[in-house]
Order: sequence, then C-alpha cells, then structure tokens
Amino acid sequence: MPARIPAAKDDRRDHVGGQLEVGVNDTCEVVINHPKLDLDENGCGYFVFSPNQARRLSLLLKRKADEADEQYWEQRKGNADQNR
Repeated sequence: MPARIPAAKDDRRDHVGGQLEVGVNDTCEVVINHPKLDLDENGCGYFVFSPNQARRLSLLLKRKADEADEQYWEQRKGNADQNR
C-alpha cells in the first residue's frame, strides 16, 4: 500500500499543496506517484517541497527502499527454494 505525504500546514513554509503516493511495485522498485500533477507550458511537471516536507519525504523514501530490498531478497530466496 502506498504511503502518502500530505502537505503540512504547521509551518508557513509548508504551504505547498497536493500529495504524493510512495510505494513499492511488483518488481521491487520504489515508485512516486502524484495523481494530479500540473504541467507547465513545456509539458514538464515539478515537485516543490518545503525543507520539512523534503525531510519527511527522504525518511519515507528510505523506509520504502528498505521494504523494496526486503521484498527483493524474499523473492530471490523463494526462487532459489523452488529450484532445489
């Protein structure tokens, strides 16, 4: 299940709106999804974070990376056990 980072409202610098979804896909990769990303005139989307939001995102990304690693090694172990 993806984890969400809501826009914080406790700090004046944390006024950036929207939310990101961070999860792990079936191939053990960390995925960041923004369901309503607005594109600029060049078709590019941007993520803008306050310092506090960036810190929270980095912690969430580390947790999801650890989860992805764990799933990867469980899958490899399962495949090795099946090949015996």
